[in-house]
Amino acid sequence: MITLSKCAIVAAEGDLEAIKSALSLPVLALDESKTGSTVGEILQGRFKAGEKIPENLIIFHGISSKELDAALVSLRSAGIGSLKAVSTPTNMGWTVAALYKELCRERKSFKTKEAKKQ
Repeated sequence: MITLSKCAIVAAEGDLEAIKSALSLPVLALDESKTGSTVGEILQGRFKAGEKIPENLIIFHGISSKELDAALVSLRSAGIGSLKAVSTPTNMGWTVAALYKELCRERKSFKTKEAKKQ
């Protein structure tokens, strides 16, 4: 069984090649044939079908803070927008689809709080 130690798990909506070019990490591309898998299963090379992720989603795994900062700058410089997450002991047990939904919920909550400040 292969286990990836340092990578970016990417569900890309048309920007996969640009994301690969911007990151100096191995990229594991996901489509709906894999998004039913948990983050941990994906890192072990085990896949289950799920749902289509309708926008760019990047899950960073096994990288340092410095490497994450550099990746974020590179993505921003390339004009690539996406939801981003870092693998954690908690989200290793979440499916990619569930993680995507949680990130969307967090984004909506953040935007609501920002709108109230104005």
